[in-house]
Amino acid sequence: MKGGVTAGLRGLIALGILVSLSTSGPAADTGIVTSHGFAAFGTLKYPANFTHFDYVNPNAPKGGVFRSASPGYYDSFNIISVMGFPPLGLELLAFDKLMVRSQDEPASQYGRLAETIRYPKDLSWVEYKLRANAKWSDGRPVTPEDVIFSVEVARKSGRPLVRRTGTPVKEAIKTGPRSVRMILTQSNTPTVVAQVNELTVLPKHFFAKTDFTKATMQIPVGSGPYRIKSFVPGRSVYMERRADYWGKDVPSARGRYNMDVRYDWYRDTAVYTEAFLAGDYDLRMDQSAVRWKREEALPAFRRGDLVRASIRYATPISYQGITLNTRSPFLQDVRVRRALLHAFDFEWFRANILHGYHGRVSNYFENSDFDIKGTAPSPGELKLLEPWRAKLPPEVFNAPEPLPVLGTRERQRANLLEAARLVKAAGYPIENLRLVDPRTRKPIVLDLMLGYGVAQEKYITQFIRNLDRLGIRVNIKLYDNSTVRQFTARYQYDLRISVPNVPTLVSPGSEMRNEWASDGRTRIDSRNLPGVADPVVDDLLDKLVSAPDRETAVSAMRALNRVLVAGVYTIPMQHIYPAPTGTQVFTYWNKFGRPAREPVNNFPLYTLDTWWIDTAKQAALRKRLGKDI
Repeated sequence: MKGGVTAGLRGLIALGILVSLSTSGPAADTGIVTSHGFAAFGTLKYPANFTHFDYVNPNAPKGGVFRSASPGYYDSFNIISVMGFPPLGLELLAFDKLMVRSQDEPASQYGRLAETIRYPKDLSWVEYKLRANAKWSDGRPVTPEDVIFSVEVARKSGRPLVRRTGTPVKEAIKTGPRSVRMILTQSNTPTVVAQVNELTVLPKHFFAKTDFTKATMQIPVGSGPYRIKSFVPGRSVYMERRADYWGKDVPSARGRYNMDVRYDWYRDTAVYTEAFLAGDYDLRMDQSAVRWKREEALPAFRRGDLVRASIRYATPISYQGITLNTRSPFLQDVRVRRALLHAFDFEWFRANILHGYHGRVSNYFENSDFDIKGTAPSPGELKLLEPWRAKLPPEVFNAPEPLPVLGTRERQRANLLEAARLVKAAGYPIENLRLVDPRTRKPIVLDLMLGYGVAQEKYITQFIRNLDRLGIRVNIKLYDNSTVRQFTARYQYDLRISVPNVPTLVSPGSEMRNEWASDGRTRIDSRNLPGVADPVVDDLLDKLVSAPDRETAVSAMRALNRVLVAGVYTIPMQHIYPAPTGTQVFTYWNKFGRPAREPVNNFPLYTLDTWWIDTAKQAALRKRLGKDI
C-alpha cells in the first residue's frame, strides 16, 4: 500500500510539473512553438488557415466503389503483429494518426487527430492537443489515454513502421483533458518528432484485452474515415466510408476518401491478370510490360475504356535485387559477392525477359537526394566517412564504379573470367569442375528462394547458368507466400529476389536501422535480409537518426548508400516499373475523376483516396460492357 501511495504521489507531482509548464506565462514558455503542423526540415507549405491540400479536389463527389485487388491473401485484421497479413490499406483507412504527411512536400506533417502540436527549441518533448470532436467508430471520444496506450503497443509491435513511432518515447503523460505530452529519448532530432507524429492511435477500451502478438479476424474499432462492412476470410474485404466520420472537414482529410473500397485477393496470378481485363477490379499497378502489346489490341483499349497512364514520383525507388545472405559462410567474403555480381547478365535479362522495358537500378536510393550515381562524396559525406577510412575500401571515396556490362559472348566471357579470379582469390578451388569449400572439400551449393512462382524463376535462368559455369550449383526453392515469410524471418536462404515492403521515406529516420543495423543480423524478422553487420553502417545510421538538419541527414544517407554499394550485399536488378526511374505506370478502367494535380510522394494506389467516381463515365462503361463496373 505504501509503495502504491508513493507511486501515486510521484505521478501527481510529475503531472503537476507538466501542467504548470503547459499553463505558465510567457517567461516559462520562451522558445516553445505551438503549430498546426511540423516540418522536420525547412518550412511548412500550408498555413494555419489552409482548407485542403493542393492535390485534391475539395468538392469531389462522394459515392461509388473503388475495387482494388492484389495477388496473395490476407489472414488477419491485426495491424500491429507480424503474425499474419492484414489487408492492404486497413491501417490507412480505418485508423487515424496524430498527424499525416503532406504528399507534395518532402518532410511536412499536418494535424489529423491532433489539433495542435507543441515543442521546445531542443525538441526534448512534444505535446499534442486532440481535436474535441475526434471519435471512434463506436461513438466514444478519442482520449489522451488512448494515445498513451498506443505508444505502449507500438513499442511492443513487431512491425518496424509501427514500432518506430513508439520507441522514441521515454514517457507519455496526460497534461490536460485533451492533451498528452511525449518525453523523447533524444533531443534536437527533428526526425524523431516526425516519427512520433505518425503514431497510429488505437482505442484502449477495445484493444486493452487484445493479444497483439496473434492474428485475429475480429473487426476493429477505429477513428479513420472507413470501417469494415463485410469480408470473406482470405479473399475480400469491403471498407465503407463512415457517414459519421468526425474528420471529414479537417484540412488534411478534405477532398479525400471519396469512394467505398473493396479489396479482392487472387491466389493465381494468371487469374488475377485476366480478372482485371474482364473488368472485375479497377486499377492495376504495372510491373511488367510483357503483355502490353497484346492488350493494346483489345477493344477496351482501343475504345479508351482501359487507360494506361503514368505519373512522376519524387520518392526513392523501390529497390529490387538479388539478396546475398552474408550469414551463409560462402557469401561472407565481399570478393565472392562481387564475383556473383559479375555473373548476372542484366543486358540479356532486359532483352529476353523484360522485352526491352525497364532500366537498371544502380544504388539503393535512386531518384532521391540520397542518389550517388556518377558522383563523388561531398564534403559533408567525407566528414562522416574519413574517421573510418582505414576500414573502408578505396572506392567508397570516389564515384561508384559502373555495374558490370554483359550482353554479348565477349563481355560475358570477360566478366566470368573476372568472377573466377575473384572466387579463387577468396580461397575457393575448383575440383572436378565444381567450386569446393577449402575446409570440407564439399561442392558449393546455394539455395535460391522464390515466393512468386515461375514468374520470377525465369528472371534468374541466365544467372544460374553463369554460376554453373563458375562451378557453383544453385537449387531453386519455390514456396507459397506464407512459407517464404517464415523462412525470411529466420533468414533460411542463401539468395532471394527481394523488394522492400515500403520504399525508403523522403525523410528517413530510425526505421533505417531495421533495414541495415548490425543487430538485425541475428534478430528474427528484421528487414536486414543480407545480414549486414558493419560498425561503419551502424555509425552512419546513428548520424542519420540524430541529424539536426536536412543537410546532415542527406550526407548520412548518401554515405550509407556508398558503403552498402561497395559491400555488394545485393545484385541490382530492374526498376520495378516498366518506365524510366521516377515514373510509375498503372492501367485503370476509365470511370474516375482525377484532381488537376497528383501527389508526388507515395501515390495512393491501394486506396486511391484523391480520386472519385465520374458517374457519367461509369454509366457509359456499364452500357458498353453489359456489366456492373
